[in-house]
Amino acid sequence: MKNRWSLIALLVLLGGLALIAYALLTPVTQGGGHMGEFPTRSGYEVLNIVLAVIGAAMAAGSAVLLLVRDMVPAMVPSPPVRSVVQAAEVAEAPAPATEVPTDDSRLILRLLNGDEREVFRSLVDAGGEQLQRDIVEGTKLSDAKISRVLDRLEGKGLVERERRGMGNVVRIAVDRAS
Repeated sequence: MKNRWSLIALLVLLGGLALIAYALLTPVTQGGGHMGEFPTRSGYEVLNIVLAVIGAAMAAGSAVLLLVRDMVPAMVPSPPVRSVVQAAEVAEAPAPATEVPTDDSRLILRLLNGDEREVFRSLVDAGGEQLQRDIVEGTKLSDAKISRVLDRLEGKGLVERERRGMGNVVRIAVDRAS
């Protein structure tokens, strides 16, 4: 598919250059014409100017497409991820609940939405365990918002909350038993 578009862009580029060449190589003679007088000068009609402008636009547009297509990364389909839990599995011995390997946390962060990502990143930065009120202070999100986000993360098996005194301790607990 990429080669097809490249061929079309190349043909449009050549067509634009041909229009420019035609417009510039076909001037019209002006002046003279009385009783054997020689034409005094040659110039371009409006049609020549319009053709040159259209040709320039075609050539420039297709040249940009040809140059930019190599700069845009190709959309390579990645293997399907069945669930966040399976994506976070580790082949080695299971890590302690408070420690998430860097590769897994990056993958998990990519699969979360904005608020979930912010809260999970706060936990990762804190070493995997943090008081819920510290998450509120660090993220500048409301207490209720943090509670709803933690409910969603807990539902996905990424965190667990433990009641401690008047507050909650939140820790990363990627469920590895799926």
